[in-house]
Amino acid sequence: MLYAFKLAKAKSRDVCLVGVSQEVKDVMHMTGFDKFFRFYQTLDELSQP
Repeated sequence: MLYAFKLAKAKSRDVCLVGVSQEVKDVMHMTGFDKFFRFYQTLDELSQP
C-alpha cells in the first residue's frame, strides 16, 4: 500500500480506498497510515465533486 502511495505521490495523485471496514480504518489510524489515503464508503461517494 505504501508503494502505491509513493507511485501516486510521484504523479501528484491520491490513493483512495473504498469500502474499508471500520476495524481496518482503526488499525490504519493507530499506525498512522490513514494520513496517506482517502477513504470512501462507496464508488458513488468517490465520484462526487
